[in-house]
Amino acid sequence: MPHCIATHDFWGRWDCQQAHKMESAALELDPNDAEVNECMAEIYTALGDFSVALQHIDRSLKSDPLSPNHFYTKANIYYHLGQLDTALALLAEALTLDRTFGLALHLQLACLIQKGDKAALIEAEKPTSDIDLPMVFEVMFDLYHRQGPIDKDMVLNLVRELQEITPSPLMAWDLFLLAQVDPHQAMDLLSKRAKMRMGQVVNFKHEKYLAPLRQFSQFGELVAQNFPAHSLESNLDTAQVSVKPLMTEEETVPYLDTLSKVMEEESVYLDINLNLKALAETIGLHPNKLSWLINEKIGKNFSDFINGYRLAAFQRKAIAPDFNHLTLLGLAYESGFTSKSVFNDFFKKQTGMTPKAWVKLHKSS
Repeated sequence: MPHCIATHDFWGRWDCQQAHKMESAALELDPNDAEVNECMAEIYTALGDFSVALQHIDRSLKSDPLSPNHFYTKANIYYHLGQLDTALALLAEALTLDRTFGLALHLQLACLIQKGDKAALIEAEKPTSDIDLPMVFEVMFDLYHRQGPIDKDMVLNLVRELQEITPSPLMAWDLFLLAQVDPHQAMDLLSKRAKMRMGQVVNFKHEKYLAPLRQFSQFGELVAQNFPAHSLESNLDTAQVSVKPLMTEEETVPYLDTLSKVMEEESVYLDINLNLKALAETIGLHPNKLSWLINEKIGKNFSDFINGYRLAAFQRKAIAPDFNHLTLLGLAYESGFTSKSVFNDFFKKQTGMTPKAWVKLHKSS
């Protein structure tokens, strides 16, 4: 019951102090409660105490590593910190668990716009079916990066269309668009939504798309009215997490062997629909325990673990004569990758090179 009240206090009333008080009481009963820690992370995110927010959401993920919402909440913290690559990696985890998770899809688009990766943006927006106006994201990209002349009338029409969609979009895209072309009108809209305590804009204090509004004294007044100037006291030092390992050392050995076998001998990573639940069923282990096993004993998240095998498969095929008829992207798909941007980003992160440069180097050696 305290958690339900706290959720309403925070999202329904933007009352961080009261919500924090209720959740602190709940944590005294169970410091590892995943939902309570997630709410605490959301409260501290709104306040801008990101380090404390991260500690709370990490508790949530230790208790419930299969919650896409926990990954989203952690990604949202890194988004506001400006660490977009980390945010995108966490969103990939959320979307691996739930490909239709709208909040994660929208935050992914917001990250890609800010990163300036238009090709990845266009590819990522395809599954986002809850908005009837896919051009929103590309217009937002052009406005944010000041690419080309601004057609203010077109943007204002797009804003009106967004506001007529029912249900409304999961992120405040109309407000973000408006901030780029008419900051005064956008400031009025933000004030209205803050007064209504709309959850969409609870993190307006840090939102980079609202940067044009920080010139107004009214913006600072809104922050002061809705969020305390001082940090709320954290109980993390007095309620340390003590999470028992999900498996003993002896229990992990046969499952690690089985996992290695299905990956290396059965090449299950080639299945484009492979997810944590399916892999767990294949090796006869609960998904929670498999997630723990990959994270704690292999030192990787699920996506990086699977993509590591896909990358190795690509590298083998890329220098083998039998695959000369395929393009590099064709080889990537042949190796289990389902996205050009994911393939390119992961390849460069792991090797420090583009796929083309790597293939050229290894074919000439």
